[in-house]
Amino acid sequence: MARRKTSRISYAFMAVITMVLAIMTTVGYFRMRDREEEYINRCTAWAEGTVEHSQEYYRKEKRGSGRHARTVDIKYYKTTADFEVNGRSYQAFQDDREAYSDGEQVRIFYDPADPTFCYINNVFRQSKSRLPMLLAEWGMFIITVLLFVFYRKN
Repeated sequence: MARRKTSRISYAFMAVITMVLAIMTTVGYFRMRDREEEYINRCTAWAEGTVEHSQEYYRKEKRGSGRHARTVDIKYYKTTADFEVNGRSYQAFQDDREAYSDGEQVRIFYDPADPTFCYINNVFRQSKSRLPMLLAEWGMFIITVLLFVFYRKN
């Protein structure tokens, strides 16, 4: 009997943990999506720009979990591009995994009311790439709850 009680408690604990992770992932996903939508909705005009500088750097990211967790270096690029709107010069700054060559021509989308609010090319892919993770988190939560219910009946 004690073994089942421990199993119920551990599944309840796992359900709470996966629910917290699922909620955190969901909040992060929607915050990122809202930010992307704000840029897309505000930046309705575009101009051709020139990459002034693109510098490579590495960001440490955790991959895996538990004993198999490891930290890997992911290559990113800090890009600065110059563009003009109505004869006035502006700069766009962006951190992305896409590399640009110095002097490369790029399309810069900007807010006509505030050209400093801008982005280079179509950088917004992040929320789409996080959707599978969001679904996996909620799937794990549902499986954990089902296991908890199963063990509760037995």
